[in-house]
Amino acid sequence: MKKIFLILFITLTTSFYGQQPVMFKVEKSTIILNDNTEIQGEIDFPLVDDGKPLKYKNANGKQKIERDKISKVVFTTNQGGGAAIEYINMKVFNEMNVKVMKEPKLLLNVVKGKVSVYISSYTNNQFSYNGSANAARNNGVGFVNYYCIREGEEAASLIHVDSNYANENMFFRQNGRIYFADNTEIAAKIDNREYTYKNFMEVIELYNSKK
Repeated sequence: MKKIFLILFITLTTSFYGQQPVMFKVEKSTIILNDNTEIQGEIDFPLVDDGKPLKYKNANGKQKIERDKISKVVFTTNQGGGAAIEYINMKVFNEMNVKVMKEPKLLLNVVKGKVSVYISSYTNNQFSYNGSANAARNNGVGFVNYYCIREGEEAASLIHVDSNYANENMFFRQNGRIYFADNTEIAAKIDNREYTYKNFMEVIELYNSKK
C-alpha cells in the first residue's frame, strides 16, 4: 500500500487549477460504514467511480464491500502531520441536475466552503493529475466530473466535465450559470463566456468569498 502517488492534493478552499502536484504516501486507509463501524485495509488509490463493490485487503485476505454500505473512505497521508483525503458517499443529480440518481457516488472532496466541490474520475489506472484535461488524458483518465453542493441541498450538482470528447465549455455554461444564478455577476460572466470551464475554481473561490 505504501506506494508513492503523484496527485494534486488540495484541502479546504485551495484552488484546484494552477497548483503543482505534491508527492505523498498513503499511510493508512479506513472505510467508515453507515453505522460508523471502521474497517482498516489496503485500498487502491485513487478510487474509481465504477459502481462496483469496493475491494480492500486486510489480515484476512482480499475482501469487498457494497458501496451503499459505505459512508466514506479516508486515506491518511504522510503530508502535514497525517493529512487526510476523503471520499464521501453522497447523492448526486443526473447530468441535467433535475433528478437525483438512484445510486450514490463516492466522491473526492477537494474544496469545503459555502459551496463545496467534489470530483469523481473514471479510470482503472493510478494517475498523475493537475486539474487539466490534457493531464488526465495522458495518464489514463477518461473523464473527471466536478460536483458542487451547498449545505442543505438534496444532492450534489454536476457542473463541469473534464474530458477528451465533450464540449467542456458548453456543459459548464449550461449548468454553471443555473447553479450560480444567485450571484448575478458570476452568472452573467458565465453566460457571456467571460468565465469558461477553465475558470471553474476561480468561480468557486469568488462565490465562496461573498457573504
